[in-house]
Parts: sequence; C-alpha cells; structure tokens
Amino acid sequence: METLKTIATRRSVRSYTSEQITEEALMAILKAGGAAAMGMRSYNRLHMSIVQDKELLTRMNKNIGAMMARFAPDKANNDFTFGAPAMIIISCKDPDNTPMKGMHYINSGCVAQNMMLAATDLGLGSFVLGMASDAIKNDPQLQSDMNIPSDFTPLFGLALGYDAENKVIEKSMDLTIEVSRA
Repeated sequence: METLKTIATRRSVRSYTSEQITEEALMAILKAGGAAAMGMRSYNRLHMSIVQDKELLTRMNKNIGAMMARFAPDKANNDFTFGAPAMIIISCKDPDNTPMKGMHYINSGCVAQNMMLAATDLGLGSFVLGMASDAIKNDPQLQSDMNIPSDFTPLFGLALGYDAENKVIEKSMDLTIEVSRA
C-alpha cells in the first residue's frame, strides 16, 4: 500500500473479531514502532508491553468501567477495548523527570502512529485507548501482571485486531486543521 493511501485509510476501529493477530504481524508492528523518530534518541525511556491475555484485558476494561461510573454511569458497563484481542501498552520511564517536559508524549505518539499505520498496511484495525493508563496505574497488580516494569508509567494502550466490520474507508486528504503562516 502507498504511504498516503495508508494514511487515508487508517481509522480508529471499534469492533474486532476474536481472531488473534499473527506473530509475524505483531513483530512487524512492533518494529515499525521501534523505527519511529524519537527526540533526544531516548528509546530507553519507553517500553512496550504486549497484552493478549483475555483475562488481563477484561480486568483493565473493568477498571475503566469503574472510573467511568463516576462521571458517566450509563457507560460503566461498556466494552472499552471493543473486543480487541491484542493491546500494546506504551509506558515511559520517570515521565516527571524528563530532560524536556512532555517529550515522552511526543515520542510515544510517534511510536504509536508508526504502529497504527503498519497495522493498517497489514489489514489490521487499531485505536488508541487513553484510559488504559489510569486503569493500570490504579491497579499495581495489573501493571505487574501485564509485565510493565515497575519504574515505568503507562501512558496509553494501542488496541490491535481484525476489523469485525471489515471496512476500508479512504478519507479525502483535505486539509481539515486550520493553518496560519508567519
């Protein structure tokens, strides 16, 4: 697939089949993440944890539901992972003590975008689950069970799987963000 076509067809998928992604696809996606340009070459400050254990994903989902119950009780029982069979948790080492404030978000965003584009190119769906970070941080045992190093802070999850609706929608490449020049 061409790069611009991959960009135009990448979307957040919110309905997955139960079929697990192949090890080959997973490795290609992880390698794409590892190839991301990174500020200050701080690759050692990020960590990726692969979670394919259904029970762990269910526990994380329940923790998100408990958080949602506080401000959106009608959504507390939703499936926030949308049945994705795989999740990559991106974590950062000591985010409050980085050489440049916020650099870990920029770096992890570059990693995630590379992985989502690779997933799209491989015919897989993806979406970013921001609430995964609090759901894991609020449950130290879950962090341990997901093999996230204790000195790393979860930033977000990246769900991966086969799109249950099998949609390929090519968006127009129109400029949708306001631009100014100086």
